[in-house]
Amino acid sequence: MAGSATAERGACRAARFAVTKFRPTTLPTTLVTRSALHRRLTAGAGKRLTVVAGSAGAGKSVLLSSWAAARPPGVTSWLSCDEADADPVRFWTGFVEAPRVVAPWFGADAADLLAMDGVMSADVTASIANDAAKLPAGSAIIVDDFHYAAPAVSVNMTDLVQRWPAAPTPRCGCTGCGWTVSCSSCATGTCLSPWPKAAICW
Repeated sequence: MAGSATAERGACRAARFAVTKFRPTTLPTTLVTRSALHRRLTAGAGKRLTVVAGSAGAGKSVLLSSWAAARPPGVTSWLSCDEADADPVRFWTGFVEAPRVVAPWFGADAADLLAMDGVMSADVTASIANDAAKLPAGSAIIVDDFHYAAPAVSVNMTDLVQRWPAAPTPRCGCTGCGWTVSCSSCATGTCLSPWPKAAICW
């Protein structure tokens, strides 16, 4: 009975989101593959966080989508943010839901804690980090348009990044949030993340 109730709650949580929220951006038919940037993203796979930053319309989402499409199946999850993700519980519920596309067991405890408590907490962060350690080597969670959620969730995201195993790697595509960072591999553009472990800026 308890297991059934948990499954029902999980179904309700999943129903809150359109399935497109967990799908990469559709690639254009005229796509030009940016092999050099793909290699830089792949090189950052051993880092806890990779930030892809640039102006609106510069092609961050397409870059990440094309990189995800070129990766082996079962190691890449996708979360598209929008204005509603300024609600921390909604964002973190979506963050937990995203890896379930490839790992259905992921985040069960974290999702239950969010549903019961209605707030993000250190317990939720620890549960997500523990489950992340069980994902296949080289796994990545891509968070697109993270700037929509950043003001409300950056403190908890920083905590999660610090707890995250060396791999897999959460990746955030953010636009214009005005943060600064010391980045280890920056070619052009402006670094826009407060986290010290950013590996790539674009």
